[in-house]
This record gives sequence, C-alpha cells and structure tokens, in this order.
Amino acid sequence: MLIWCKIGEWCNIPPIFAFTFKDLLIIHKNSSTSRAKQKAIYAVILITCWVIWRSRNALIFSGKRVDPDRLLGEIKSTAYLWIKHRAKNLKVEWEQWCTFKF
Repeated sequence: MLIWCKIGEWCNIPPIFAFTFKDLLIIHKNSSTSRAKQKAIYAVILITCWVIWRSRNALIFSGKRVDPDRLLGEIKSTAYLWIKHRAKNLKVEWEQWCTFKF
C-alpha cells in the first residue's frame, strides 16, 4: 500500500486503492490530464506491478528485503528509461520526470 500511495503522490493523482489488477489498469483513465500523461501513468502502473513482483520474488526466494524508498527509485528510473526510449510523442527530461511535471 505504501508504494501505491507514493506512486499516486508522485504522479499527482489521487491515492491509488485497487482491489483487483483490472482496477490498476484503468486508473490512468480517471485522471484529467493530457493523453500523453495518461499513457505515462499507465506505464508507471505496469512498471510498478513488475517491480513489486520482482521484490516479492527476491523476498520469497532469497530472503532479501527491499526498502520502499529504494523501490520507488527503481520504479522512477525504470519508467523514465522506458518512456524516454519508447514514447513517440513525449519528450521528458529526468528533472521533469522526478516531479512528474511535463
């Protein structure tokens, strides 16, 4: 829950409360921002799921605990690289990305 709250705060959207995976996949549609920003939020949601899953596997299979702030940093950097190299219509610099103001 802490990670999802931090993601909502970073993306300037209401706190994320999802009961199913489908709920997570439609969160971006509820934001009243530009289409490009909605796509960025969608990418962040997908990457967050992936990072949480990897963290869970590291805990279960290797006994590794990960600090939530470190996870958030990993989410931000991974999402930035993904968006920067995959998005056609969104040009964003790291400083803008860290505040999610672009």
